[in-house]
Parts: sequence; C-alpha cells; structure tokens
Amino acid sequence: VMPRLRTASPNAAVIRSRVLHTWGHGESQVAEMLDDLYASINPSIAFLITDMEVKIRITAKAEDGASAEALIAPVEAEVRSRLGEAVFGSDDETVLDAIERSLAGRTVGAFEVATAGALTQRLSGIAGFAGGTTIIAGADAVELARRARTVFGAQIGVGISEPNLVEDSGEQATEVGFAVVTSDRVESTKMRFFGAGERARSYAVLAALHVLRKSL
Repeated sequence: VMPRLRTASPNAAVIRSRVLHTWGHGESQVAEMLDDLYASINPSIAFLITDMEVKIRITAKAEDGASAEALIAPVEAEVRSRLGEAVFGSDDETVLDAIERSLAGRTVGAFEVATAGALTQRLSGIAGFAGGTTIIAGADAVELARRARTVFGAQIGVGISEPNLVEDSGEQATEVGFAVVTSDRVESTKMRFFGAGERARSYAVLAALHVLRKSL
C-alpha cells in the first residue's frame, strides 16, 4: 500500500509528533509561557490536558522521519528550557516511570488518609515500593511520612493528610497536606482542589505522585 500512496501523492512526506508531559502549571499558564512558539507552522504546537497534567504536542512534517525529528528537536529543547522541572516525560512515559527512574535503587513507603489507598495502588507496580497503608485519620502529612519510613523500613516516606473541606472563591474545595521525608530532608506542602469526594481524591493522588517526583 505504501508505494502506491507515495506514487499517488505529488509531495510524499512523513509526520512525526513528540508529546511532552508537564505538571505544576495550569493550561493557560503554559500557553502564556509558550505563546510565541504558536507562530511556528512546521513544526506546530498544540496543547492537551488530562486531569492536572498539561501535554504539549509538537508535530513536524518532512520528507523522511529523520528530517521531521530534526525539526522537532530545537522546539522540544526550547519548551523544556522554558518549563524546566514541570516537564517530567515524553510520549508514552508516565509520572510513575519518572519516579521509578529517580528512585535509583532507593525504597519508598506511604501513609495516606485523603487518598483512601489509591496512592498505594498506583505505587505498588514500581520497583522500590516498600509498602503503603491507609488510616482513617491521623497526624499531619510530615508525621505520616515519618511513620511510613519506620513501618516499612523505607528510605523515603510519603504522607498524605486528612482532607479538609474549605470554601474557595465561593466554591467548595478540599485542602490536603503532602510530605516527603528522607533521613536528612523534610518537604511539605498543602494544595487545594475544587470539589470533594472522589474528584478531589483523584486529584490528590496525582498531586502526591508529582510531589514525590519533584522531591526525588
């Protein structure tokens, strides 16, 4: 079929795409940071969003695959330069791939409240996962992360605190605390997600994975 298509087309070409995965900036912020790159026609840039992750698709058309990749390369490098650590993977890579790669032989354990075991389920498939548990209520995220290290004998502990329902700009939101603890470092943060229940829980799981990734 391909030879016939090439014969039928007066301008035979191939199309290649590279998808960069980012987390930490909203879609509008990413669009603003990359605004001038929109002017490019070949390669072109498009944005996709899945949950809290913003994807940037760079598409190029050329006579052959190598030429198309050569068009993509400088644009990809510029996007990575502008967005920095917000970029965590490309094409089929996931945040779990990035975590597993960054663990580099270390182990991680989790104590979670707000995510009802969903973080443990996501982490269970990676090398280096020492174990996780869900509790009904408990201490703050830092203390939970410390307990995760102790209970599972892990080098890295992740803690997710009990959810706190709040009002934000007139809408219901859920505030959750996250922490990552190692033998010599403690990092903690709080985030708010609009909505409650399963919606907020799914956002909190993704946020916890990225908090861990950035810490690693």
